[in-house]
Amino acid sequence: MINIFIYKDNNKLDIDIRGVIKEVVSKYKGKTKLINDNDNIDCLLEYISQNKKVNTIFVMDMRNLNLDLLSQIRNLNPFAYIILINQKENIELLLHKKLELLEVIDYNDQQLNNKLFECIVYCIRNNLKFDDEKKQIVRKCENEYIVFHEDNIMYFETSEKKHKIYIQVFNNRYEFYGSLSNKVNLFESFFHCHKSYVVNTNNIKKINIKDKSITMIDGSICYFSQKKYRELLDILNFRTNF
Repeated sequence: MINIFIYKDNNKLDIDIRGVIKEVVSKYKGKTKLINDNDNIDCLLEYISQNKKVNTIFVMDMRNLNLDLLSQIRNLNPFAYIILINQKENIELLLHKKLELLEVIDYNDQQLNNKLFECIVYCIRNNLKFDDEKKQIVRKCENEYIVFHEDNIMYFETSEKKHKIYIQVFNNRYEFYGSLSNKVNLFESFFHCHKSYVVNTNNIKKINIKDKSITMIDGSICYFSQKKYRELLDILNFRTNF
């Protein structure tokens, strides 16, 4: 089950947008549910705080851009799909705010309804592929939406490009807009081992104490800091009397 939460900061939400979402809910009856459709910010924050790991699509119609609110959603629910309806001029700004939005659609876009429908259907289909025990995140890399499963993620790494990070998955590597700091909250197996890395401890093959390197099961390498060394060993149950 995946929930759809509509939030609008005005009364101008196009009736067709509501219709699109109702059409999706009808199409995937029993697999998705529209749980809210209003402009009550307190209701939104209450839902977020009580459903931090619930699969939810947030459709945010925000004519007055509220970055703090978007940040709260992302920080409290790292698995959330956030679709923002805003103006084209703000898209570049939003990309640099590390909010990891699934999509930003210009509210003047004549294809708004079609894009919204396709985006929501993508989220639902992706969610239905896996049972609740299998956790995954979806991020936009270049012009593609890519599903990253916990089991396949090796580590996250800061990029030389401002506001971007790398994700190393099994034998592959992608780059997207985001922040390293909130990745440690995605899954219990993730550990902030270095200022430039968050590692999936489930996929560690070996660590090298001399050069402070971590070799992953796919052969890729990241690093840990001296300050994080003992904590890393505790997590891996490798602690000895070095």
